[in-house]
Amino acid sequence: MQHQQKLSALCQLTRDSLPSAAPTQSPTFTPLPASDGPFLLIQTDAQTYEIIDFALGEQYLVELPVESRRIGISGSLSPSKTVLKLPIEDNQLRLFYLISGIIQTIDLPNDGFDADQTAELAQAAFDGMGLSYEAALDGVLASYTSSIANTQWYQDDGHLLAVTTGSPTSTHLSMVDVVSGQVVALESLPGLVERFTLLGDRLC
Repeated sequence: MQHQQKLSALCQLTRDSLPSAAPTQSPTFTPLPASDGPFLLIQTDAQTYEIIDFALGEQYLVELPVESRRIGISGSLSPSKTVLKLPIEDNQLRLFYLISGIIQTIDLPNDGFDADQTAELAQAAFDGMGLSYEAALDGVLASYTSSIANTQWYQDDGHLLAVTTGSPTSTHLSMVDVVSGQVVALESLPGLVERFTLLGDRLC
């Protein structure tokens, strides 16, 4: 089942700021590099990551709190290459600071999505195709889960783009302030955000 794709640009920014708790930080069990670098983060297999300290000629195992999920380094490292964004889990965006070994957690406003209501709307939209409610619900749940998993760094280490719940039947593209934890919706179109792409400083 196809779902509506939403396109937007930063010039469509709305000022609807969504409440979010202040970011929290917690240490990991990763040994901290003892020099000023340079350092290199490598992925030795699907779920094993290490930091190489070239100044000391040592390697440190990076223990990320992510089980059975692969993290693509190239798409997850911040612009400065010192922060790794982890997959969304329990409506939380988590950032791993490579040098300090700290995990920062930012709560995302993803409560309020109504899968049943959305499935009913999808079933009505595809009424001529004989789409069952069960099939519509399965499609909605899969699309919603995929939608809110979308995150991307934006310009610097202090901002990310994320997809958050905007209404009982929609997700919206939002800007996340890493320092304050504030989440600001960039658009309010109906439907589920399937994907977004950065072209320079613009979104499409």
